[in-house]
Amino acid sequence: MGKFYQELRRYERAISLYKQSLATSREIGAQQTEAVSLSNLGKAYQFFGNKASNLETAIAAYQNALQIYTREAFPVDWARTQNNLAIAYRHRIRGDKADNLEHAITSCQNALQIRTREAFPIEWEKTQKNLRLIQTDKEKLEKKITEV
Repeated sequence: MGKFYQELRRYERAISLYKQSLATSREIGAQQTEAVSLSNLGKAYQFFGNKASNLETAIAAYQNALQIYTREAFPVDWARTQNNLAIAYRHRIRGDKADNLEHAITSCQNALQIRTREAFPIEWEKTQKNLRLIQTDKEKLEKKITEV
């Protein structure tokens, strides 16, 4: 239900539903559903409201999801969450920009361990595109620093 509201860009309602799902998942000990809820919360927070604050919430949600979505147990979900985490770090407002971009690059590289061209060509291309954008941001930042 939350995804429906998220697609309609009704992020407040989507977040509310994801939080309900998260609480229920934790209450009954459904770890995989908990990870899905955390991942969905991260995605919704990336696009909603106060950008700086919500990106922090999104990053925390993705990091919590990765505690459940391990590479070994859920490789596809782990890679998707790594890719989403990279996007959040790329756009992060708080913290050191260079560090944020390094975290983003690492997350993309992690995702590409699973999202190979052969196994997941569409996801591989999306992650490669994200990596190129992040590396371009890093190059621009480095150029700016050297010009000062």
